[in-house]
Amino acid sequence: EKWVGYRCNCYFISTEEKTWEGSRKVCISQNSSLLQLRNKDELAFMTSNQD
Repeated sequence: EKWVGYRCNCYFISTEEKTWEGSRKVCISQNSSLLQLRNKDELAFMTSNQD
């Protein structure tokens, strides 16, 4: 699990498997929200950060 920065945003990348609702609750507890990919650049960034 790690936080990474990309284009003025921070992303928490977790290897823990959760339901959508479980993931949403974790995000809310960290004052964050689930990622909504907006373009191919974000998809490429997230794909390259999968460990």
